[in-house]
Amino acid sequence: MSGTAIFETIFRACSNEFGKVDHAASGNFILLFSDGEDNASHVSLKDAVAMCQRSNTAIYAFRTDADVSFGSSGPQTLAELAAETGGRVFHDVGSEAGVYEDLRSIEADLRNQYRIVYKPVDLKHDRSFHRIEIRGPERVDKITVRSGYYAPAPVE
Repeated sequence: MSGTAIFETIFRACSNEFGKVDHAASGNFILLFSDGEDNASHVSLKDAVAMCQRSNTAIYAFRTDADVSFGSSGPQTLAELAAETGGRVFHDVGSEAGVYEDLRSIEADLRNQYRIVYKPVDLKHDRSFHRIEIRGPERVDKITVRSGYYAPAPVE
């Protein structure tokens, strides 16, 4: 059986490759070239996003508008992957110069990152996901962050 297994591929890349690094000291990213349609994964979108968040991995997705059919969930899938992981979605403009500018934007994003360390007073060691929201001053145009963090494992 053939098909596209985007969620499973992202899950495995984050787990097998990025799961071996110190997540507090590093940030990872995946460049995903896709229409966003997944018809072969044994892993859900929610599980793929969770693994990205656990491994501190942002998804930067490139999609072509020509690939989108009526009723397609692909654009929404890519938007969710990017938003939940702190990445972005780029639309292929069909030119080498356009792709080059998109890659320069990603490079600028990665070069200009700041790490914010947050440790709540009542931190529960339960491995559960906690949503966060960060607001900047009015002079800041945009802040891109992942949607939350996973609490550490229980202390034994």
